Amino acid sequence: MDKLDFVEGVKILSSCYQKVISNDDVTIWYEMLQDIEPEIFKKAIIELCKERTYVPTIHDILDKTKVVKNNYYLSILEQMKKDGYFKLGVVPLSPEQEERNYDKSIRWIERGIIPGFLLEDIQKYINKSSNKLNGNDKKYLE
Repeated sequence: MDKLDFVEGVKILSSCYQKVISNDDVTIWYEMLQDIEPEIFKKAIIELCKERTYVPTIHDILDKTKVVKNNYYLSILEQMKKDGYFKLGVVPLSPEQEERNYDKSIRWIERGIIPGFLLEDIQKYINKSSNKLNGNDKKYLE
């Protein structure tokens, strides 16, 4: 996440809790939180504002971003399942094997140990889905 995205999240925090956050705190927080995707960060900040009475700590933000990211990945997995991703193999897999593959993927995400191949496929699926959402899914008549 770049500094502009981070400052936007800090402004939300400052506004929600009516608290001025010092420049020193902003610098330290950015160092610790800069690896978080901007959309995940903003969603986590908004959820924390809705849930908490007091300003969250860095650890609260880190914990919430993990939950938000996992929920996002789980929603992508659900869409992948609907589209038949877990049936794919050299030959189409049985419904039992499809369910096992889906369940394994859920466990990997919940444990934070997503294998590279699955992470790549999730990212491809996210990119494909965002193209559809942005109107870049062009259909051609033959």
